This record gives sequence, C-alpha cells and structure tokens, in this order.
Amino acid sequence: RYNRLIALNDVGERPEPFSLDVMAFHAANQRRLAQHPYSMLTSSSHDTKRGEDARARIAAISAHAADWIAAVPRWLDLLRGQGAPEIDRNAAYLAFQMLVGSWPFAPPAPEALAALGERLRPALIKSLREARVHTTWGTPDAAYEAAASRFVDVMLTPGRNAFLADFASFAAGLALDGARNGLIATVLKLTGPGVPDIYQGAERWEQSMVDPDNRRPVDFAAGALQDDDGRGVGAATPADWQTGRIKQALIARLLELRRQHPGLFAAGSYLPIIPTAPGAGRVLAFERQFRGAALLVAAPLPPWGGVAAGFVAGLAPEALSARWRDVLNGDVGVDPAQAAATLDRGLPLVLFRDDGT
Repeated sequence: RYNRLIALNDVGERPEPFSLDVMAFHAANQRRLAQHPYSMLTSSSHDTKRGEDARARIAAISAHAADWIAAVPRWLDLLRGQGAPEIDRNAAYLAFQMLVGSWPFAPPAPEALAALGERLRPALIKSLREARVHTTWGTPDAAYEAAASRFVDVMLTPGRNAFLADFASFAAGLALDGARNGLIATVLKLTGPGVPDIYQGAERWEQSMVDPDNRRPVDFAAGALQDDDGRGVGAATPADWQTGRIKQALIARLLELRRQHPGLFAAGSYLPIIPTAPGAGRVLAFERQFRGAALLVAAPLPPWGGVAAGFVAGLAPEALSARWRDVLNGDVGVDPAQAAATLDRGLPLVLFRDDGT
C-alpha cells in the first residue's frame, strides 16, 4: 500500500528506511565478510516483486524527482481526457511506476505495447489484491479490477495517445540513468563480500514484474555471448545498451576474474575508500586485498559527474603509484587517476593488480 518508491517494496524490505548512506553500506559489507562471507547476494529471483533492472530504473526516479512530481498529475489529467476510468490514485501511482520499470530501452512498436499490456494488467491486479483496499484474493471486486485493467489499456493504446507520448519522453530521459544504476548494482554484487547469484535471464536487462511474469521461459540462445562481446564498457554501442549486452559483457569479465582469483573474492579484506575532496560524497569505493592481489572498485552515485577527483584524492599513495588493469575496459598499465574519468560518465570502475605476477 505504501507506493512512495516501489523499487524499495520487495520481499524482506521494511517501509521505514528510504536509503542507506555510503558508510552504512560499507559497514554492512564488513559485517557480511566477518560473519557470513559465503552468504548469497541475489538481486533477482522467482519471488522478487520486480526484476533487478526494473528496480534500478524505478530508483532513477529519485534523481528526477521534480520532473516526476510535475508529470504524475499531468498524466492523470491526460488519461481522464482519453476516457480512462477513475481508480484509486495510489493504484494509478503504482501503475505509473510499474510502467517505468518495465518500459523497454528502445521505444516499443505497437505489438510490443500490446505484449507489455498483457504483462502489466495481471501484475497490477495482483498488487491491488494483495493491498486489500478495493479488492482481495478472497473477495475480488470484479468491477474495480475491470476498471484497473481498462486504465492500463488506455495507457498503452497505440496511435494518437497524448499520455503515451508524454510518458515515453519521460521514460527516455530515465533510461540511461536506470541502466547505469543496473550496471553499478551488478558490479557491487560481483565484487563485494558474499557469493553472487545471477537469476536466469538476468545476464541482460531484467525488467520483469511479479510472478508469473518473472518465471517466463528464457531465450538463452538469443542471450548467448557474441564474438564481439569483448568490447569494453566504455566502447559499448547504443545497441549494446538497448539489448543489455553491455551488462552481459561486464558480468562475463567479472566472473572470469573471480574464476582466476577465487581467494580474493572469498577471503579478501574489505577496505572502504573515503573520498576527501569537497563534493566527493557521491562515489562509493572500496579495495579488496588477498596475498598480493588487489581489487579497486568505485561506483558513482547520481547525480553523475564531478566525483573522479574526490575518488582519486581518497586513495592511498601506494594505490596511486601502482599500475592497474582496467577489468571492464581491458586496458592494462593504467593509473587510477587516468581510469577514474569513467566515473564522471556515470559508469563503474573496477581495477585489478597482482603483485605476484
């Protein structure tokens, strides 16, 4: 029922905390390493209410709050003018966020809109029944559920649809930020303490809704690695972003690094890096070390830009003077100050060195 930001509404979550600060994140990782180093780190499963990249896209709303606040009443007016039935505003607010999370990276064709509606309607009805305000599983209100379904139909009817045009423009402005959020979350899952789990199909963008949507068959052949998936994150093409190949290539590189250096990830120390320059609080960084090997991870936090200098200022002199391999871009012999430019583009950074080789 509490739809303030539904990226936060999932299995095991609580409504009170809205977010964690950077120091709380580091403290949680240090506790996990000390107490549960082999616990599972999962971001999507058969039971999550929204796929990991749907949550990442919805979370991006928080960086566009003023635009969102202006858009919601405008969308309600447009839909009312297009004949949408009246439903509870909390339900409409939920539907708008669900649509943000499931909206594809590329503008959908009419047939794709129809398929999206087939997924969104039952997911919305399920949420409304579980909220137990206007309808429930035990005593469903057929009239209210029909109105909610019709609301979705009006939202997604192709053609001269003023709401859809307005919404598509808003969603396009969110898409890149959502994708960056997804890449950053993936990097943190694959490099922090714990054992990462990758749900089927989540190798690329995972924008599913609640079951049964998140239990659809996966087309593994379509998602197979391609010969040219060796491109670095910085060299990814627009098509790589649209299809999620950029995420898949990132996962492949980090899993290969984990295979080559299992001790670093299973037992390596966890050392928070605290930026010291003014305005540098928008970067989350840490180093892991094990028997001469070191991993340097940095993730910018929105709003993007202006964080590279602060990250570099927080590094120890020995880290600054060492030569590293850029895992996500394939560059060798780089220094952190040179590689940190990627942070100002809203992209994560993973550097590795092994003093034993």
